[in-house]
Amino acid sequence: MDILASKKETIQAQLDSAETQLQAAREKASVQVEKIKELQSQLDLAISDKASLANELEVARSEVVVANTKADAKVAQFKAQREAVEEFHVDGFHIMAEIENAKAEEARSWKQAFPEEDSDSISESEDGEDSEDGDATSYEDQAP
Repeated sequence: MDILASKKETIQAQLDSAETQLQAAREKASVQVEKIKELQSQLDLAISDKASLANELEVARSEVVVANTKADAKVAQFKAQREAVEEFHVDGFHIMAEIENAKAEEARSWKQAFPEEDSDSISESEDGEDSEDGDATSYEDQAP
């Protein structure tokens, strides 16, 4: 019976050892399961962040397109305004040239109509001074 008891004790020791190894394996597996769950959670968060960043990127791109469209419209508006100002500026020079030509023509006409006038009043008129402001007599006062 000693042999039987000895075998029983050996088998019991092996069983206890197997149970201990099994318990250790279960604990190790449990730790690995928790680690896998944590890694899955981090992966899910990273995927969610990526999707969120992708959405933010699309929104930002849309905003850039809108901003570029508005900027292009403003540039077109400023170009049109600049062209209008340049045209106005050119028209102003044309008008000033016409005024100068009209003054010169008026002075020639005055000289032809009233050759006896002294040259001082004519030269003042040609210099661009208003004859009504000076001592010279006006055109209407010279009429016969």
